[in-house]
Amino acid sequence: MNFTASIIPGNYQIQIAKDETILAAGIRHNLGLLYECRRGFCGTCQATLLSGEVSYPKGKPGRLIGADPNLCLMCQAVPLTDITLQVQELIGYNQYPEPQIITCTVHQKNQIAPDVTYLNLQLPAGQRLQFLAGQYLEIILDEGSTRPFSIANAPYTDTSIELHIRNVPNGLFTSKLLPEIKIGNSLQVRAPLGKFNLKPSERPLLFVAGGTGFSPIKGLIEQALQDNTERQIYLYWGVRSQPDLYMPDLPQRWSREYPNLKFIPVLSQPNSEWTGRSGFVHQAVITDHPQPIQFDAYLAGPPVMVNAAQHALTQGGLDPAHIFSDAFEFTTIQSN
Repeated sequence: MNFTASIIPGNYQIQIAKDETILAAGIRHNLGLLYECRRGFCGTCQATLLSGEVSYPKGKPGRLIGADPNLCLMCQAVPLTDITLQVQELIGYNQYPEPQIITCTVHQKNQIAPDVTYLNLQLPAGQRLQFLAGQYLEIILDEGSTRPFSIANAPYTDTSIELHIRNVPNGLFTSKLLPEIKIGNSLQVRAPLGKFNLKPSERPLLFVAGGTGFSPIKGLIEQALQDNTERQIYLYWGVRSQPDLYMPDLPQRWSREYPNLKFIPVLSQPNSEWTGRSGFVHQAVITDHPQPIQFDAYLAGPPVMVNAAQHALTQGGLDPAHIFSDAFEFTTIQSN
């Protein structure tokens, strides 16, 4: 059973699932609710309950003991009925959190493909990053220049940032600086940035990723699955060869666990042992869906792939208003 939460100011309405906190629902609906600790300590997510009832499955937070009985902490409160809330401040429905500069610590670093490095960045203790799945950040280099990378995780894990970084030959960051980064090092980032996020809709979802374009697509899919979406999901991931599918187990697990998700890897240069799809990823999409007019399509990867997919989908009849893209421009600025 879902409950409806009416949010003032703004007269917004969101659906909250059974046993879901108000804040968790607000995040997945892209509602700009303010929060920090998400543990009921800081009080940043405090709101006034104007109507309805809530419970606190983890126990009533200490901040509310002796306080106005109409106050609630959205990070801990779970509705028992439809509710109306007055919040302290609202960023805006389906708008974008303000970017901030954060000094993160490198928590994990792994080579996950011949030319792809996985980085996990930990935020400072007690700090969280409000962002939307699919957004990106900029790593700020010592001389002040920046390098953009997509955030690969969904915001329900908002104390860390996951990056999939493709090595660009002769690139200043990926060729010169990335190899020197060690676990425990500090990196300064500006985040979140970008508007590549899930749009409210009931249409089936078509995700097309090229190479490390899987990074923002992964965040979008994780968000959709966290939202318990019932929308049909198709994920096409195009790479050159099988080792370039640097996280094959994850989408395969999704397709096993979620009947509404289908994963189709496509190799442009397969070896003789490959039994799956081959060719260009946009061609595989159109072969399977020659008239893709029913989809919301999300495309991420090199510009040549994104442009080809956009053209193929529009030629198939999909309205461009239902095509959302994140084309990667790989910088090759060299160090002196």
